[in-house]
Amino acid sequence: MPINTLDYKQGKIDLHTHSNASDGTLSPGELIKYAYTHGLSGISLTDHDSVSGLDEALEASGKLKNFYFIPGVELSAEYRGIEIHLIGYAIDWKNNDFLNKLNVIHNARFERLNKMIEKLLKLGIELHQNHLYKLQTLPNPGRLHVAKVLKDMKVVGSTDDAFRLYLNKNAPAYSPRYKLTPGEAIELIINAGGLPVLAHPGLMNRDDIISVLLQYPLAGIEVYYPSHSNSEIQRYLSLANKNDLLVTGGSDFHAPPDDDIRDNRIGECSMTKESVAKLIEYSNERLERRLI
Repeated sequence: MPINTLDYKQGKIDLHTHSNASDGTLSPGELIKYAYTHGLSGISLTDHDSVSGLDEALEASGKLKNFYFIPGVELSAEYRGIEIHLIGYAIDWKNNDFLNKLNVIHNARFERLNKMIEKLLKLGIELHQNHLYKLQTLPNPGRLHVAKVLKDMKVVGSTDDAFRLYLNKNAPAYSPRYKLTPGEAIELIINAGGLPVLAHPGLMNRDDIISVLLQYPLAGIEVYYPSHSNSEIQRYLSLANKNDLLVTGGSDFHAPPDDDIRDNRIGECSMTKESVAKLIEYSNERLERRLI
């Protein structure tokens, strides 16, 4: 979808945030207000495999003066056993083909949730009925939701413990989730009019995979990320410049500090208006070419 020209004079934009439409704790509207009160001039909402919060976020951002909003999504893919996350910016979240594919992923999330619950039961951990109801009525359940339940039940002391002891890969209650191939994820984003960007490459710790992704029409790379070291930032900047990729950055915010989920602070990594303006120009030019 076309993005409006930036009209604010200063401030930064966080291009990687999550709401309770996936595994964040704030509603999309609350997230917008939270970002605004913490000094940001805009955000992109990039929920995991979900666009259900974008309408609410767009409406909330429109009520604020000079607050900028970019619709996004974060898709999970896998290549030779390595998990890859791809963010789609400026997507048309009403696109039918896009929504149909997200619905397939959505249904697979519930299948995975039930498998994790079954594995926990076999380990002697029976979830309370109220917790089961809460999990099964979530719009987009994931491991983090199960981790919070285990913490609430005092099975573990923290969500980190829940992942380490039960939910991480190779842990006893882990269940793999439905994943797209990188090519499928990139194609899905592009067909929805969006810009596919590789998220937090440092978390993969496999820079060799980036060369594989460059075989596809990748638009950018998330250079600025809370856990990226200075050397990683310089390496990814060089890679972006060499391959004419957009440079993006975001906090991967999920919750306020007192929610014991992650310590990424909103705006911790953000982009200047000049950088985001380049993303906007690139997106609108690509869309114009598709419409000719």
